[in-house]
Amino acid sequence: MKKLPEERLVEKPAQPSLGHRLRSSRLPVLFWITLFTTFLACTYAGSTFFFYTVSGFAWIVTLSFAGMFLMANLTRITFPTRIWLPWILTVFFYSYLSEYINVQRSIMILCPVVVGIAASTARVTDKQLEAVFLGLKIFAIALIVMIAIITGMLLTGVLPKRTSLAPQAITALFLCAVFVSGYSFGFVKDIFWYALASFIPIIALTRGAIVVAGLSLPLSFSPQKIQVRFIMLVLVSLGGLALFYTDRVQDKMFVEGKGSVDDLTKYENVATHGRRHMAEMMTLEIAKEPWMGHGANASEAFVVNLTAGQLTHPHNDWLRLLFDYGIFGTAVFTFTIMAQVLNLIRMGRRSKGNRRVFFYASASSFLSQLLIMFTDNVLLYAAFFGNIQFVILAYAADKRERLEAEVTEEDDEGEQGRHRRSRSTRSRYHEHRAEDREPHSY
Repeated sequence: MKKLPEERLVEKPAQPSLGHRLRSSRLPVLFWITLFTTFLACTYAGSTFFFYTVSGFAWIVTLSFAGMFLMANLTRITFPTRIWLPWILTVFFYSYLSEYINVQRSIMILCPVVVGIAASTARVTDKQLEAVFLGLKIFAIALIVMIAIITGMLLTGVLPKRTSLAPQAITALFLCAVFVSGYSFGFVKDIFWYALASFIPIIALTRGAIVVAGLSLPLSFSPQKIQVRFIMLVLVSLGGLALFYTDRVQDKMFVEGKGSVDDLTKYENVATHGRRHMAEMMTLEIAKEPWMGHGANASEAFVVNLTAGQLTHPHNDWLRLLFDYGIFGTAVFTFTIMAQVLNLIRMGRRSKGNRRVFFYASASSFLSQLLIMFTDNVLLYAAFFGNIQFVILAYAADKRERLEAEVTEEDDEGEQGRHRRSRSTRSRYHEHRAEDREPHSY
């Protein structure tokens, strides 16, 4: 019998299973709660349970757990609360003075910030952030499978002509930001995960989200060469142009069911579904109180009255901010986002490994948020976008790594000190030995 070479007899170590990798990561419970409630909100968006929407329960559950984590770990906060303090105080100030019912809306706006502060109290290593990547990829697969089931694509294989999946499409924008950042730092396969996530707005036929998902590739804050960004922009533009002339997009984009790019400037043929009229009416009202606005949640009462109860919010968060908070409040919000993005980029530049990827991903997600605010209500989508955006644990991981680095540095200094003391002791010992060897004088 021919004897096998010895190296062939050595079995390769078995790769740990997916479940084992997730369990061994020991990520904070708050991350998994946020991921689960976000998926629950996406699955049952618009559905009610005990007279309340499921998405409403989703963000309340996440906020409740975040509050408990925060109260138990107040001394561990690493989130840059000082950056968000002006916006927090602005929301409280307007909420207190407003004559409109606004408590729920105001809490929804601040909910993601509380979740982010609570998440930053965790003790997370850079290695554990690998499980965050894994969890988000599983989430992306589950989300697209769920959408395929809801729309009937799983059985027919045909894209739906109409959907009500705008919240799910906006959730996908966060995933796009994460996977583009991963691709920028050498995780080549993440470009396929980006393609998967960016396909969700296409299925949902959410025009604003489709544009933002495409732009998140060349406009990511992650470091990329300008030539690469240009190539990405060209490819995205060509893909967008091809998508524009598909029957699905044409039917939704134009009143007549077809049109060209030039027709986009002809408002009479563009199907705005009442958004243009609403924007015009709100602009007139904003001009009456331009600086301080009409008060927290005043826009809801105006839109309900304008649409005879068919809608409760404008499909434009910038209009909402200007209507409710005026130029002052909108400026506070804008500068807060800008300061947060600069902080994340600065942290990303000095970080390494997975932390660096998540810092840049978080910064890019804020760009996606600012863009989608022109066409949707992402500020009130805490259960779909805000909570999962702020729960990213990069700040916590950064503090853990810095603490370990400080401990290592102290240990090194202590070891060097011991060596110095040891050398000094040996030196004194040899001096004494030399003196002992010298002849004594009497």
